[in-house]
Amino acid sequence: MDTNSTPQYRTNVNNQLRMKQDYIFAYSFGDGFTKYLFNCDLLIENSGKAYLYYSGFQLGSKYEILENIPETIWEFLKYLDLNPLPEDYYSFHYGLYLSDIGSQQIFINWNERLYYFFIEGVENVNFEVETEWKIKFSELQRFLLDFAKQKRKELIPEN
Repeated sequence: MDTNSTPQYRTNVNNQLRMKQDYIFAYSFGDGFTKYLFNCDLLIENSGKAYLYYSGFQLGSKYEILENIPETIWEFLKYLDLNPLPEDYYSFHYGLYLSDIGSQQIFINWNERLYYFFIEGVENVNFEVETEWKIKFSELQRFLLDFAKQKRKELIPEN
């Protein structure tokens, strides 16, 4: 695996955004059009190996191999084993989209089902009506967001 740049784990299949079959999980965080243009990607291969890539404008990039897949991710995958989400809650359709707002993407390729969530902004997801899966998803998203923000703090110097 190239340690200088994030591998291309996204692909386009019939005008739908997909994750390549080599991965079971991917999280991407970008803070938008900011001074540092920070980006963080957490990738988990089918083999269970987990990689983290993060970078900022004129700050270089960092690459880490995670010793263990975070428990919060495993807990959500176990939840999906028993509770596959209906397609009404996620989508693969995308078009040309340009924004200066940060965003988060979560891809999950688990038990022959692919899930894709796009979150506009760099804050926690809040659902008006909470169901069990939404609570579980919120826990996962909060963990991932905190993780990405911690890596941002490690890379970007305090002003």
